[in-house]
Amino acid sequence: SGHFLDVVAGLPTLKIFGRAKAQAESIRRITHDYRRATLRTLRIAFLSSFALELLATLSVALVAVTIGMRLVHGDMDLYTGLVILLLAP
Repeated sequence: SGHFLDVVAGLPTLKIFGRAKAQAESIRRITHDYRRATLRTLRIAFLSSFALELLATLSVALVAVTIGMRLVHGDMDLYTGLVILLLAP
């Protein structure tokens, strides 16, 4: 972004010396590299978020099944099970 600002600020001078096209290609290359790096970072962030969300969902499901089994067998009362389920997420 700093390079782009410098080019825009010096655009009249670049046009006088006929270097505007070369700088446009330079900006195109830099923005392409920046876009690729940003997309790689976003891909990793979304995959990491998906993995954490999946782990949290499976953990809550495991707790819910365990509580359900204890409720069915009479090892736990309903109030305690609901409190645990509310605290799980």
